[in-house]
Amino acid sequence: MITTKHAQVRSQQRGFSPLQISLIEEFGKSEIVAGGATKIFFGKKEYELARKELKYVLQLLDKVNGSSLIVSGNNIITMYKA
Repeated sequence: MITTKHAQVRSQQRGFSPLQISLIEEFGKSEIVAGGATKIFFGKKEYELARKELKYVLQLLDKVNGSSLIVSGNNIITMYKA
C-alpha cells in the first residue's frame, strides 16, 4: 500500500513502525467504513492468529537453517542441507 503524507506523520507521532503496519495489513480484519474506505482492525483474535502463524514460521526457520537452493534462472534445480 502507498502511505500518504498524513499517515506518515501520524505513524511517527503514534509510534508505528513500517513492520507494525505490515503486520496489521497482513493479519488484520478488514471492514468497509463510512465513505467506502476500508478499516483494518488488529484485535485479540487477529493477534492470536498472527502469533500462531509466526510461531510456525519460526519453527520452519529452524528447519531450513543451513539449507541451500541451487537455481538457474527461474528454476530450482536442487536443494540440500549442509
